[in-house]
Amino acid sequence: IRQMTKDLTAIQDWWENVFTSAVEGYSQNVNLVLFFQKELFHGHFFMGKLDIFELRPYKPQHLIGCYRGLFGSTEPFTEEALNEIAILSRGIFRRFKKYIRICLENYYQLGNHNSITPNLVRKWITLEQQEKDMELELMTIFPKQKELRKLSVILLRKLREKGPISQSKIANEIFDGAKMKCSRVLDRLEAWNYIKREWKGKEKIVSLKEWR
Repeated sequence: IRQMTKDLTAIQDWWENVFTSAVEGYSQNVNLVLFFQKELFHGHFFMGKLDIFELRPYKPQHLIGCYRGLFGSTEPFTEEALNEIAILSRGIFRRFKKYIRICLENYYQLGNHNSITPNLVRKWITLEQQEKDMELELMTIFPKQKELRKLSVILLRKLREKGPISQSKIANEIFDGAKMKCSRVLDRLEAWNYIKREWKGKEKIVSLKEWR
């Protein structure tokens, strides 16, 4: 972040010089396009002068379509397995590519010619791998709480595999009965659109927020 701040200050100085030259009579037709990783897009005055366009995550069918377009089919994956990878990657293309590579490395080590199924994808894309890949984006939500980042990944994976779960069950099974800690984590994940909660009778039911 410190290095990015220095770079943005240099870009801002250059940009102001462009306008100064234009005022003095020089012809300057300049478009400036900057790309930021979302988690780092904060903390500099110059950002307030930019028009902001957010690149949204790809939908699973678009990622599967890209794979088909490149290779002509979903082989050696089943379509359901590719869909599983797309959802585990949360629509982030570079992560989709990484998970495909991890699966293919494991597949070729097996030495057989069966298709890659969703169960194999879940086996090879481990919880530890997802923790590592989601570390930066969850750092924004829980900047100094590594334990809560890990618990969040466990929760999101469980919701993905099991479907909606009651908040009381989540508190018992994931947070060892710590209801207040559970509630604080769910509050933040809901505020950042990872999950949603709905009352069903006397129970709060937690489910993944549909980004598809």
